Amino acid sequence: MDISTSQVGSYRLFSLEENLSLNSDISKLKELIYHALDEGIRSIALRFTEHSYLSTRTIAVLVTCFEEVKDRGGRLAIINPNEDILDVLGMIDLDRVVDYYPSENMLTGTTKEISSHS
Repeated sequence: MDISTSQVGSYRLFSLEENLSLNSDISKLKELIYHALDEGIRSIALRFTEHSYLSTRTIAVLVTCFEEVKDRGGRLAIINPNEDILDVLGMIDLDRVVDYYPSENMLTGTTKEISSHS
């Protein structure tokens, strides 16, 4: 799974570069989020592709990440989620605890590329 990492203001932004599907493994995303938390980053944002789909498998990993971010006093946001993602998060009540932004500019004004992970 290709994931690029950017800094958007105080947020560490992880952008998934490929569509999530039924068999997607996002354990790499979990590792990156935990690493950011270990570095002291407390504001984390995720961006999925326009056609990503959250399966039970990916939801389980995301819930674990959301809980870990919250337990460490952080905030987790999703940038420009598609309707499918919003629907799924609404069904499991995560839409109440996760911030949503229509664009990076809503987090802050500038973006700086950090790296890309394959």
